[in-house]
Amino acid sequence: MASLSCELAVTTALGSLPADRAAITRIQFLYGSRVPYFPAFVAPNDRATIGFVQFTYEDGWREYVDVVAFHGEVSAAAPMPYPQSSANQGRP
Repeated sequence: MASLSCELAVTTALGSLPADRAAITRIQFLYGSRVPYFPAFVAPNDRATIGFVQFTYEDGWREYVDVVAFHGEVSAAAPMPYPQSSANQGRP
């Protein structure tokens, strides 16, 4: 099983954020997927470790980044808006 620590997940996810973002006020890491139907395209004998990092910015905007550890490599998806946040209304 691939190892995915909180520190590694957050560091990897930070690398996918734009440089001109607002100041981050909160970072939260969770194992699993924020979306219940997260597709895992791996062979039956292989195991990927998935998680997501949620960022909250000083203006209240929230977004998350999916992270995956597989065969010793950790990768991050593009940031996605966190839909349950009322602060996300009107922002791209």
